[in-house]
Amino acid sequence: MTDLKLDKTCIPYPRKGLYWIINLFYLVLLVLTSIYLWKYNIMISLIYISLYVISVMLHGYMCAFGPCPYLGTFCPGIFAMFPVGKIAMIIKRLKIKHSVKLTKLFFYIILGALILTLILPLNWINKSGIIYSLGYFILVIGYFITFILTICPKCAGRLYCPSAKLSNLISKKILDIDIMIFD
Repeated sequence: MTDLKLDKTCIPYPRKGLYWIINLFYLVLLVLTSIYLWKYNIMISLIYISLYVISVMLHGYMCAFGPCPYLGTFCPGIFAMFPVGKIAMIIKRLKIKHSVKLTKLFFYIILGALILTLILPLNWINKSGIIYSLGYFILVIGYFITFILTICPKCAGRLYCPSAKLSNLISKKILDIDIMIFD
C-alpha cells in the first residue's frame, strides 16, 4: 500500500450536510428511474438496481485494502456510495484475503456498472421522448459536476480517488481556480 499523506482535517468528513443534499437528489433519481424501468420490464429494473448494489459492495472490498481513511465510518463516495466505509470494515473483520488482481478487476467492474447505471435507462426514457432522455442526461451530468466541485475537495482521499483526481484537474487546469475556496 502506498504511503499517502492524508488531510486529517477531513476526518470525519466535514461536509456531510451538503453530501446528503446532493446525494438525496441522486438517490431519488435512482429510485424514480428504477420505478420507471419497472413499467417496461421488471428484469431491467432489477438489473439497474443490482448494478448499483454490486458497485457499492465491490467498492467496499477495494476500500478495505486501500489507503481509505473512512474505513468503518461514513464514506463521502460519489454516486451515493456512503455505505462503502461500513462494508469495508465488515470485509476487514471477515478476514477476506486481499488480491491486487481482484482489486483491479473490481475497479473496472465498478466503472462499467456505474456507466451502465447511467446509460441503461436512456433507451426506455427515450420512449417517452427525446426531451426526457436529454433531461435525464443533464441531471446526471449536473449531479456529477456538482459533486466533484463541492464534495471531492474536502475528502481525505483526494490524492488517490479517481473522482477527486478529476476534481483537482478540472479546478486547476480547466477552471483555473483553487477548489478549496468553496469552504
